Amino acid sequence: MLKRFFAVIVMCGLSLAIILSTRQYKREKLVEQQQQSVKEEEPEDVKSFDIWYNYNGYEPYLKYVAEEFKKETGITVNLQCISDLGYATIINEKSIKGNGPDLYISSIVDIENLYLSGVVSVVTDDSLVNEDNYAKKAIQAVKYGEKVCGYPLGYEVSVLAYNSNYIKEEPATFEDIMSYVGYDEEGETDFSGISKILDMESDKMLYNYGFFAEYLRVDKDLENGKLNVSLNSEEAKSAAVKYVALKEYFGLSDESRAYTTIVNDFAAGKSLFAILNTQIVGNEAFAGISYGVMPVPDFTADLKVTPMSYTEVLVVNQYTDDMENAMKFAKMLSYDYADVMYEKCHILSTKRGIEYKDPIANEFFTAYEESTYLPKYMETEDFSLLVKNAINHIWKGETIVTVLDQLQQTFETKNE
Repeated sequence: MLKRFFAVIVMCGLSLAIILSTRQYKREKLVEQQQQSVKEEEPEDVKSFDIWYNYNGYEPYLKYVAEEFKKETGITVNLQCISDLGYATIINEKSIKGNGPDLYISSIVDIENLYLSGVVSVVTDDSLVNEDNYAKKAIQAVKYGEKVCGYPLGYEVSVLAYNSNYIKEEPATFEDIMSYVGYDEEGETDFSGISKILDMESDKMLYNYGFFAEYLRVDKDLENGKLNVSLNSEEAKSAAVKYVALKEYFGLSDESRAYTTIVNDFAAGKSLFAILNTQIVGNEAFAGISYGVMPVPDFTADLKVTPMSYTEVLVVNQYTDDMENAMKFAKMLSYDYADVMYEKCHILSTKRGIEYKDPIANEFFTAYEESTYLPKYMETEDFSLLVKNAINHIWKGETIVTVLDQLQQTFETKNE
């Protein structure tokens, strides 16, 4: 009796297993049929690839060129903004796993990291990426050693803007600008509406780094990996003294003024000079003022100042499955449609020869050619933050020698 009972249980278990197995098989077949149905509904030639970026200001332009690219090739370009701080690391990790971007836009400061991670397809088409087609500064910026790591895209640079109702000749140095103080002693010019000779935002690298850039140098020997550091030279200390003298001479505050306030005051004719950026191109607020822009001048004939710039580079990922079309899209973004980039997203292109509606854009291009940029090595990823803090301490009155010596020591230790 007991044996028969166990036999019945075994038979029931087998029957249940068969039923469950059959149901699982039917579910799998159903899913398989559904997937096949979706595949049959999709055209076999549908292709797409991805472009990543971490500044969404480019989006209107990217969308425009992506649409033109699809018309020409039938390929859909998927846009994705990655706002994470570890942008370069994410590109590398995702690419290794097979789900990284085909192209991406990056700041040049990450070039070494990206190149050594293997997510850069070096540009060998020197008939396109050369100084005849792009700003010389742009070509320098997108290189790692002698390797061209991408296609130059947009830039931003600081300039000295001047009110041409009063300033008829561009100053060669800041000594010339200082001469405008008290210029109306004989009453020949009405300066009653002017409240500032010079205005600037003192705590942003774009506006203050240029005063030191010639003498704060960190280069790298790519063969041995050693940094060559010069951050506390006598010239750097002299530049710092002149920088602080600007604050004292022109009555600038220890606390930085907001950039929008500086722009609005200059546009309203309240300042003779102001250090501004590319965002003033096409700004309607400037319609009522006669003004010009120029590269930020030197302190003196012997002590140099170099305006700072940021450059964005468009990189084709070495991991892309469609290198030919990725390179084609990169060329369209960087060169073929660059003439409309400012119209679409208000970012100036590094391409030469563009005819802008606002001719002041050409003066920005001149300043960009004379500019400098931040170091682009893995050991200098904190350079911007450390130098920014050092300059702010100097501006607020801390001992120049102490601040620069500490900065020198900090980067010397990176060779140990």
